[in-house]
Amino acid sequence: MASSSDQELVMQCLGGCESAWQQLYSRIEKTVMYIIRWKQWRFSLQQIEEVGQEALNSFFSALDSFDFNCSLETFASTIAKNKCISEIRRQSAAKRAGERFAVPVQGYDFAAGSGGRDECRLMNAEEHRQLLAAFRQLEENSRIILHMRYYEEYSYKKIAELLNIPEGTVASRLKRSLAHLRKKVEEFSPEG
Repeated sequence: MASSSDQELVMQCLGGCESAWQQLYSRIEKTVMYIIRWKQWRFSLQQIEEVGQEALNSFFSALDSFDFNCSLETFASTIAKNKCISEIRRQSAAKRAGERFAVPVQGYDFAAGSGGRDECRLMNAEEHRQLLAAFRQLEENSRIILHMRYYEEYSYKKIAELLNIPEGTVASRLKRSLAHLRKKVEEFSPEG
């Protein structure tokens, strides 16, 4: 059972009290992050950040339906554990998808083109080489999501289904993966 102070805090938050929200956040964030940082999950720092945000968002979204049968910490712990389990499942699905969508780097033929001048084809070939070298340097999850979106041309919805993640997460991971790819391409370019 939740204490009366838990009930008061929730009521103050739902009433719009900013200091109550800050108090609740600092209290719950410690509990959530303690669980997500557990070494047995083997999450990267990026995954810890993402799963932590998802768990906190879920906690705050469900706060208005909290029934006070347990403490706020227990409620937050349960949400955090479920988000961690979902992330492990997503990783397994991504690994299976990675095997299914093994990215054939040689299959990317950006330099191919009929006609055109030799200089343009040589420049395209060099850009192609740099892009492939950069692509190979990315983490597997980044290669998979970029492959699914830009090579297989899957929609965000289809990628979300295949990887068992929310569409919003697909969008943020694609954006982050493209930024990493851009950075790697710059490292491989002669000017970089």
